[in-house]
Amino acid sequence: MHTNPEVLALLALGEHAADPADRAHLDACLRCRDELETLRRLINPDPVEGGDRATTPDAPSEAVWAAIQAELGFIPVTRSWPSVPEAGVAPAPAPSAPEPSVPEPSVPEPGVPEPRRLDPRLALVVSVLVVLILALGLWVALG
Repeated sequence: MHTNPEVLALLALGEHAADPADRAHLDACLRCRDELETLRRLINPDPVEGGDRATTPDAPSEAVWAAIQAELGFIPVTRSWPSVPEAGVAPAPAPSAPEPSVPEPSVPEPGVPEPRRLDPRLALVVSVLVVLILALGLWVALG
């Protein structure tokens, strides 16, 4: 039986001392040792500390961030600092903010019933009944 993945993760983080059975298994099992080393490299990819630079993930490019923002429906945000104008040069006018888009009302699909709204009178009746039941229970408990 292989070492529990949670134990391997804790060992890679340095938060768990391996018990003798886990240590013996790690010494004998190449698969578990490789998994532990992979987790350690993911946690600390610094080549100075022994990580492999080829497995270190690169920072996402601006195109990746733009695609994520577009997928999530966010307004694109610049990730750079505004430039400081040189002395004696008038700063360029600030760009106008894009018009916020108004979502179109959703059209229910055919055959899908619309969700029912709770009648306010029914909500009032249910609330009064709950209060009465709680008061009765309190009266019985104290009485």
